Amino acid sequence: MPDFTRRRHFPGTLSNRFDRALRLLDLIESVPAPIFAALLLSLALLPCVPPFSRSLSSSFLLWLFFLGDWALLAALPRARKSFGPAKPPSLMLAALRLFPAVFPLPLALAAQIVGTALVVYAFWIEPQRLTVTRQSLRSPKLKLARPLRLLHLGDLHMERITERDRKMVALTRALSGFHGAFAIACRKARAVSSRPSCME
Repeated sequence: MPDFTRRRHFPGTLSNRFDRALRLLDLIESVPAPIFAALLLSLALLPCVPPFSRSLSSSFLLWLFFLGDWALLAALPRARKSFGPAKPPSLMLAALRLFPAVFPLPLALAAQIVGTALVVYAFWIEPQRLTVTRQSLRSPKLKLARPLRLLHLGDLHMERITERDRKMVALTRALSGFHGAFAIACRKARAVSSRPSCME
């Protein structure tokens, strides 16, 4: 029998490092919108500080990119694509955008435009893509009358049932020869969401 007397935390319990990180994200999400917009503006003004000394107009443009990221993420629940918080990832994206902001203006502007395109792809397009990969494994140790079929569903990040998840169920049912086989669903430790997850 394992001895757990010296173990203070278990995965999924409160007050561990992961839980504290989630509580910090919840705290950021609870910041009122005007204050959060002001926080993004203060970050956008950082390139104006020496030794970079960028112009106020370039910082204002950078702030607009910050707000654009926030708007794109905040629109995800309304489109029923994802239901996670918008402010914490917006703040992280703003911090990442600061690095190319100190480049010369044409290069900095191009980098910010590419950044917006990546945000659109990473949050709106790629999570909605469903792909099927088939593999056949043979082993003399498996002495079965007929092949054993396994369906592995990975990287789900389910927060609520969305159209993507319904398509996934339909795709699973449409796979030929899957009836009567085993299905294995895997997900990350927890999809950060301000709303409880549910299953149909």
